[in-house]
Amino acid sequence: MFLPLLYDPTNWLTFVAYLIVGAVCGYVRMRNQEHVRFVRDENDLLRERLTFLRGLYQGVLDDRTMLRRQILGRRDSFGKMYEMTRKLDEVQPQKIYRTAIQIMQDTLETDCLGIYRLDESQRFARLVAASPQEESILPKSADVAAYDKVMRDIEAKGLWVNRELDGNLPMYAAGVREHGRIGVVIVIRKAAADQMNLYYRNLFLIICGLVESAMTRAFEYEHAARQSMLVPGTSLLNWPSFREKLRAAVELGNDRMGSHLLLIVTDQYPEAGDFNERIVRSIRETDDAGVLADGSVCLLMNQAGERELPIVSARLARNGLNVRNVDAQSEADLLAEPDADGEAT
Repeated sequence: MFLPLLYDPTNWLTFVAYLIVGAVCGYVRMRNQEHVRFVRDENDLLRERLTFLRGLYQGVLDDRTMLRRQILGRRDSFGKMYEMTRKLDEVQPQKIYRTAIQIMQDTLETDCLGIYRLDESQRFARLVAASPQEESILPKSADVAAYDKVMRDIEAKGLWVNRELDGNLPMYAAGVREHGRIGVVIVIRKAAADQMNLYYRNLFLIICGLVESAMTRAFEYEHAARQSMLVPGTSLLNWPSFREKLRAAVELGNDRMGSHLLLIVTDQYPEAGDFNERIVRSIRETDDAGVLADGSVCLLMNQAGERELPIVSARLARNGLNVRNVDAQSEADLLAEPDADGEAT
């Protein structure tokens, strides 16, 4: 019954129309899909270009901001240098340590600073001041031999830069010479990625140069005035000189840049020479010994706290020195005592 439908040509028009409409619809659909795919690919490419251009634009803005800050800084560089020099104009090394940390924190925008004093043998470095965040992190004492690579660069170039990013070594270090040898080392324990550049390195070196000049003057003054600061016939500081040392240590502690112990020797020693020898043998080069206004002998143990008190007391006892600790309030009372002319300090 379907054969007449196939044999009759007039019925073919319907099927032909269906085929033509299907072919056209398929072509239009394929063309639209191809167009959508092309637009999507073009959109992805434009997005990638936009992301790249945004990165370039942000980099230009960052460079502009950095250069603007450098230009503004240079515009006032003479004023800044004068202010730094004025603040560093001290004759006591302990005060310079504190001021140097404050200046470097502000100028170098870092809170990872430490200052070490090398002993006479150049074998050990003792921490004398540090940024508040670093005071409890940096080692109080360091074996110089373990930092031979750092010291070699400082000796040869005046500066160490941790280009290998060794986590066991400071990122920057510079030395301060005393009598031709490295006497003080200034370190930056950590540095951000944008601080590992030539500008930052030169800025650190310039400030270290200012600190070196101030410390050299202070060391020379102390050496020249040493005899006038001592009790005659001993190695003990007289009360006015010892009080200044104590005041500097208290200021470091108040700023959380250092710690100290003030110990009073409780025993009496009839032999002045033997007693003086015991004192010299018992304290480090960064410590001080002196007499109070009442004649009591005191030891100022720098970069030592309550935690180290048992160790320090035991070490002193082995040298025949029995001591008792002076609390913070008693220290404040000592510093508030009037001078010989009756004026409180």
